[in-house]
Amino acid sequence: MDSAQASLYAPAVAKTRQLIVPLITVYEVYKKLRRELSDVIAREAIGLMRQGELIEADLTITLAAAAHTELAMADSLIYATAQRHGAVVWTQDAHFEELPGVKFFRKPSTH
Repeated sequence: MDSAQASLYAPAVAKTRQLIVPLITVYEVYKKLRRELSDVIAREAIGLMRQGELIEADLTITLAAAAHTELAMADSLIYATAQRHGAVVWTQDAHFEELPGVKFFRKPSTH
């Protein structure tokens, strides 16, 4: 949101109507923001995410996700959803760094 990294995501966020939003991402964002910031901020973020197309994990996505054994469950569902819809995953999560179809941004060092 107001971090130094936020501007990296501006091109994707500016096109909210084109966003593919896996429901597992809604869960992860809401949980993290509610825990670390507040319920109000978490709900605002979800409101923005709802401007994109919310995608449920159907059987095809679930089975494709299970094939990505290098990723945790939520990450594999996010990746399989993006792959199914021809979308790009924009992330700072290092688990995605070498995968095709990912726009990866390295997190700034905390030192």
